[in-house]
Amino acid sequence: TDSILAKGVEGFLKIHTVDLSENPRITSKGWKEMSSKISQGDKLQHLIYQQGSISEASAKCLKYLLFYLTDLDLDHCRFEENSLQALLENKQNHDELSEMKIKRISLKDCSLKNRDQEAINDFQKGTIKIIHDIKKRPDNSAAWKCC
Repeated sequence: TDSILAKGVEGFLKIHTVDLSENPRITSKGWKEMSSKISQGDKLQHLIYQQGSISEASAKCLKYLLFYLTDLDLDHCRFEENSLQALLENKQNHDELSEMKIKRISLKDCSLKNRDQEAINDFQKGTIKIIHDIKKRPDNSAAWKCC
């Protein structure tokens, strides 16, 4: 999947909305390829990647896309270990936030960890909206699950 993404990335950057949801095996290698090619002149604004698994390494690559995308849809994704925190870390810096084009991150139906709450709350300051809420797991332990 990563090699196919690498071959098609330049074409994807010429399209406003790209849905890569049917490619759940994209790894950090594929995301790194996309993040290294994207620039301010590209048309890609909305990336959809639903029902995938996001590792910490992938999240670090996706984080770079937040400077170029306006919408990132990660509904139904599974975030491994500290991957959501890696995606959202160090975004409290006002100058860095003002340079980002991202306006909305959708995390509907994602099972997240309690520690992700702080990262989400810190990141949402300003004009960026993260769609989420907190739900209870069947075992009654709290977990973040987006709406």
